[in-house]
Amino acid sequence: MIRFGYGSRLSAPLRAVAFIIVGILMIVFRTDAMELLVKVIAAFMLAAGVVSFLVGYRQRKDGTMPLSTFNGVTDIVIALLLFLFAGAVSKFLSYLVAFALLGFGIFQITALLSARRQVKAGFGAYVIPILVTLTGLFILLYPTVIGKSIGLVAGISLVLAGASELYSAYKFRNIIESEDLGPDDQEII
Repeated sequence: MIRFGYGSRLSAPLRAVAFIIVGILMIVFRTDAMELLVKVIAAFMLAAGVVSFLVGYRQRKDGTMPLSTFNGVTDIVIALLLFLFAGAVSKFLSYLVAFALLGFGIFQITALLSARRQVKAGFGAYVIPILVTLTGLFILLYPTVIGKSIGLVAGISLVLAGASELYSAYKFRNIIESEDLGPDDQEII
């Protein structure tokens, strides 16, 4: 049975919560969801760059600057570029979200198929992973059709993916506890 991604009790629920939170944020801020995400990443890089630069500057010796100073400058420049080109980077992120949804959907379908010997799950268990896979495929093939609503579509899909992940984590936890498999007993196909 495939247990990839379910190695610890918290990995799947934490992943599900992250999907749900990001999905809700994308739904709430749907008009600028992707650009907002780029700007948040840029803000974190800018803050990290400033801190690295200041720490490196304070640790200078004999006229030489530590590597953290150069890293700080690099982070600051990249952050400024992200702020300036947030639109172009957000288009790239649209494709990244499409690939993530596509991969997650296929992963969920594969995990459910591998667990069907131990768990009697009807077609209903496959509905959300199939919808997530189709949504990823749709975003990948027609990113311009979705336009500014990609944040809404991807947000809804991420919330559904998170719900599916919670369901799968619950089912896998029951299987793992009933079989009492350790890490060495795992079969990965």
